[in-house]
Amino acid sequence: MDTVLRTYGEAVKDTVLRQFSWERILSESPLWERCSGNPPRFEARPDGGNAYRVFVHGPVLQPEDMGQLSKLQPLLRKAVSAFYGADCILKADSEGKRITIWMHRPVGHPVYGFRPGDQVYYGRYPQGPGGEVLPIRWRVLTVTGSVAFLLAENALIRSAYWDGPKDDENTWYRMWGNSLARQVCCGQFPFQAFSEEERRFLYPVEIREAANGPRCSDAVFLLSEEEAFLFLPDPADRAAAPSAYLRARQEACGTYVDWKTGKTAWWLLPHEHGPIFPKAVLPDGGIRISGSTVYHADFTIRPCISVRLEPGFPGQRVREEDGGNRNSGKDAAGPQASSGYSLQEVKALQGKTPKRGVGERRVWHDTVLGKWHLTIQLDAQARWFLTVYLRENGSVDGYCLDDESASDSHYEFANAGAVRSKLARPGDEQKPLEELLIRHAAENGGSALLSVIYPYVTAQFHYD
Repeated sequence: MDTVLRTYGEAVKDTVLRQFSWERILSESPLWERCSGNPPRFEARPDGGNAYRVFVHGPVLQPEDMGQLSKLQPLLRKAVSAFYGADCILKADSEGKRITIWMHRPVGHPVYGFRPGDQVYYGRYPQGPGGEVLPIRWRVLTVTGSVAFLLAENALIRSAYWDGPKDDENTWYRMWGNSLARQVCCGQFPFQAFSEEERRFLYPVEIREAANGPRCSDAVFLLSEEEAFLFLPDPADRAAAPSAYLRARQEACGTYVDWKTGKTAWWLLPHEHGPIFPKAVLPDGGIRISGSTVYHADFTIRPCISVRLEPGFPGQRVREEDGGNRNSGKDAAGPQASSGYSLQEVKALQGKTPKRGVGERRVWHDTVLGKWHLTIQLDAQARWFLTVYLRENGSVDGYCLDDESASDSHYEFANAGAVRSKLARPGDEQKPLEELLIRHAAENGGSALLSVIYPYVTAQFHYD
């Protein structure tokens, strides 16, 4: 029987490696009596990161037991948990040839002031109702040595897991290493959320891919299904709300949202030895496979990071007395230029046949959400467009850069003031945002627009 162990907290692998023995763990179990007279031999090998494997030569469980291993998993989990005094998740593969154990024994003392269950502010991201950039609040799931494992307290980004146009009939793009979810986590997010100094303390984690896919070393990643059960055993504790920005925009309000509680659904990594269909935590905290919804942007990303707790660590522990309220004036994204969009003029375009050409506009009224979508062509090839979301009172609710090529990709972004500051020249103070984008596209090509707004992207989605 091939046993893979993943250890967290004080149950560090060197300690477990010296102690691990199915013979010792099951010494009082009737299962072990069947092995008498033919004791097994154990061979341990490092397996990267916080994992190692114990190979067993000789019978540990009889073949007939292996066929019913699913029934034995609760017994084995209880035995391992009791032996180590640790929380434990144990799963066997469908053929009964491999057992994987996730083990967590929380540290009993703070490490640089942090311990499991604490909350910490680290980095900043658009989260306020109007896209204000606010400190990100993380939950400390565990501390192993001097490395803390953190989970964002809220879902921060709306995104599909797979990129539909790419992974059609090509499972390569369904794996984490090539997925849209990984592009979102490891692409713009670290550079938008963390300063150069904060990125220095990120500790990349090895992600062991499902179905023999690529191994990745990522500073930002997703919680796995087993880690969700291990660190968040209560479904109510797994349920997560979207950020105020997503909630205000109703971007997270798709099929998998509880309208009463405001909870949303967030992605998990696929099981490392299972199918490459990712699962998700749903609004009720339950974990289920997502099926075809992996293509759609109904779900969200709740990022995970590992950080090194060393001298100079810039994170700040959340104080109970502040209730997590860090929304002070200094946290806001700063004033933005007047929209310059007249709702009366926008309404006048409704129903008119749209023309093609740089600067041409078309309008769609979303009566369900009570918003107007003003879409403006930015390049002569009619590939790149800017969509401005307007509320019924005429105020701007957000922006989206649309790539209407074959990939049909859309990038919603916040902090238009920062985008303007990148593009502005003397005399541009009163020009609307689309004029600056049109000029930039004409001078640098339409694709250059994406690099301008990428640091401020809050959600991206694709259509088949």
